Amino acid sequence: MFHDRNENLTNFFKTFINSEFEDHEDTTAWKKEVTDTDWKHRSDLIERGQCTFLEGVKGLTIRDLVVIYAYYYMEGHAVSLYHVLLNARKKHKISFLNNLIHVDFGCGPITAAIAMAVYNLKHGGKDKSKAGLTFHYIGIDQSDAMLSFGQEVQEAAGRLFNSKSTFEYINAEDANRELTTAIGKHRGFFGATICLNFSYYFASQTIDVPALVKLIKRILTEFAADKICLVFQNADNPNKNASWYQFKDYTKGVLFPVYADEAENVSYINVSGRRGQYVTIKLLHAVLVNQTFKDAMEELEE
Repeated sequence: MFHDRNENLTNFFKTFINSEFEDHEDTTAWKKEVTDTDWKHRSDLIERGQCTFLEGVKGLTIRDLVVIYAYYYMEGHAVSLYHVLLNARKKHKISFLNNLIHVDFGCGPITAAIAMAVYNLKHGGKDKSKAGLTFHYIGIDQSDAMLSFGQEVQEAAGRLFNSKSTFEYINAEDANRELTTAIGKHRGFFGATICLNFSYYFASQTIDVPALVKLIKRILTEFAADKICLVFQNADNPNKNASWYQFKDYTKGVLFPVYADEAENVSYINVSGRRGQYVTIKLLHAVLVNQTFKDAMEELEE
């Protein structure tokens, strides 16, 4: 499937992400490792997007590495998640936007928030889309540098987000202690739609799947009355999805697939680090829901 360029997404990348990279101060390390090198070398610096972003490399700061990541990977991930959200709505009639609490695991530079905001422009209704996305966003990442850059992205996105939206950032080490409290304070009297987002998260080689399952099951138990969905996307590569298959096995009976493991190619014309190139993403994606969400969807079908 080919995705036409969304003007708001284009403007965001041109005015912020591109300028952060292209107008970067030409320090000695930046000139040697970035300015005077090619795409492959820059990608290797961040282990093709899989480094921890916990320490600098070859004289580059952690923030330098985050900027390289955003320039080369963020746009593709935003486009692919936008596609997953559209697919869920068009094919399966899933609605995400009703009192949305968006929990983003491995949030990076809050790419998922940008994708959801662009989705809102198309499907939030005339008044809501003009006012920007209203939601409660909780970004979780092991890298404080990523969380800090995410806050910069939040500010730069401007009117993509409504002024009533809230943003909270949690270091992954603190998620077990803080996450359910963060979700609970935004539920509201009539409950919420809780979206657990996992964008390329399961590609990591360091995931503690049993610990993650324990946390997810706690969320499912504490907020069982709310509609909860889990949105998954990753590269369609068997070597990168072993943890995902293990996670699904462990959550059978508490998370139910609306659809699971759909593989397809998603193409777009890049405007950031691979500018002008026709890029194709080999994508694997799925949406799982809790019993409450499943019951609500079945009632609509009757």
